[in-house]
Amino acid sequence: MAQQIAYVFDNDGTLYNCLPEFERAITERMITLLARMASISAEQILEKRRELFKRHNIHSTLLVFWREGIIQDTEDFIKKTYLAIDPLFYGVRRNDRLREALLRLDAPLYVHTNNPSAFAKNIFECIGIEDLFVQIFGMFENNGYQKPDPRAFQNLQLAVSSYKVRWYADNEEANLITAKNLGFKTIAVGDENLILIFPFTFVNSRSRI
Repeated sequence: MAQQIAYVFDNDGTLYNCLPEFERAITERMITLLARMASISAEQILEKRRELFKRHNIHSTLLVFWREGIIQDTEDFIKKTYLAIDPLFYGVRRNDRLREALLRLDAPLYVHTNNPSAFAKNIFECIGIEDLFVQIFGMFENNGYQKPDPRAFQNLQLAVSSYKVRWYADNEEANLITAKNLGFKTIAVGDENLILIFPFTFVNSRSRI
């Protein structure tokens, strides 16, 4: 009997096009909130963040300040930052063609993202695909690790261990290399360096599938 296929997708840059302005708006909100929490200036928070990025060798504002114990209530922090900005303002729209393409796969679907899973859910509600996934593995489901660190894949590996995995992500080569080394079939999704794998055809826009 052939092994069943499961499909795993990155979120930002794969299932939707995350504008740089959207990312900046979230980051700015995090810096402002952290400055208020620590009673220091935004400039001091930025300097501290640079220090923590080097110390922890990851580039996630939320994770490095959480690891340092400065952020303790992560759910509240995410609500006041990632979820406080309307994705519709940054062009995230319902995508029925994407929904239809995902449904045509007729297989278990998972999401593997470096951002919080609550943020992914918020995006999926805007796109209209929130009910299609078995599970979303976000930064805390990944035990506080970030791709391409292999430790960020551990819980996902356990969840899909009985499947033959197709792992879709954007063109961040390090992530693709780690996934491939772990035994996943990797498919790069991008506007320029296109790799075409049926039934997904990404042509300059993730709304064209």
